[in-house]
Amino acid sequence: MSTKTTIKILLILLIITAIILSLSSVQIFKKTPSPEEIPIELVNTFSQQMQNKIINEIGQPIEGFEPPMFIQAFPNLKYEDFNNVQALEGIYIFENSKLTFKRTKKTPITSAEQTITDEGMETLLENIADRLNIKIIDATSITQIIINLEQSIKTFCEETQRNAGACIKIYKPVCGWNNSEKIQCITFPCASTYGNSCEACSNEDVLYYTDGECPKTN
Repeated sequence: MSTKTTIKILLILLIITAIILSLSSVQIFKKTPSPEEIPIELVNTFSQQMQNKIINEIGQPIEGFEPPMFIQAFPNLKYEDFNNVQALEGIYIFENSKLTFKRTKKTPITSAEQTITDEGMETLLENIADRLNIKIIDATSITQIIINLEQSIKTFCEETQRNAGACIKIYKPVCGWNNSEKIQCITFPCASTYGNSCEACSNEDVLYYTDGECPKTN
């Protein structure tokens, strides 16, 4: 075999080796789905069910869906579930027992700046699943989460409470939620804190109450 032929063979082998290494490199650095990643179709199902509940109970938001709306529609949902949830122009952070909106844009671009994004809904789902210790496997898992979030003590005002006349001065705060059919609130939550359940139901605009003060956000 001549020297030229040998050189050609070596060059061909070097080229082939380079191609193989290049393809291997692509495979190594190619992102593979995490086994813990929630399928997008399940995230969409979760988002749709959550938003439909808000529309049915509160009404269609003018700007977009924000944490207080979810809290009102799902009593077992907690503000801590919104930690690190992404919005159009920032992110929600839960610290010191309070949820705050941290802006990531220098100046407001839209009045819907605090609207939760699709990515934010995925983070919300992950947080809730982690708190409830529910593994997201299929649509049944989403249904289980929704049912769990709906379970809470909602006490609807009765006529006897409305006609109480006078209330005992005992401070046991409740959050009195207004009847959305009577009052259209500009801000959320559409509720006020009362000293006790008697005081809440004395207001004919209050439909039901939940224990504790009304949630607050910045």
